Amino acid sequence: MEARIQTVLASFPEAKPETAIECSEHLAILKRWCYRGTRTGEIFFADARGELPMRRLVRGIGRVYKDEAPEIGSPKPAQ
Repeated sequence: MEARIQTVLASFPEAKPETAIECSEHLAILKRWCYRGTRTGEIFFADARGELPMRRLVRGIGRVYKDEAPEIGSPKPAQ
């Protein structure tokens, strides 16, 4: 499963905002999702080397698919 996810993620082009306005729009979308009362899904951040936590990502996909609660103790975005 990890290999399948890595293959799919590698097929997406890297998203780099071109302007400060585009960057702020991306952050606004993330903020709306994060503070929404009924949030569907989870968020995973890359580490310092730019690598995603693949095992946690696989478990998160399973939880979203099964409509389960997010992992307890998962990192929350800074406020």
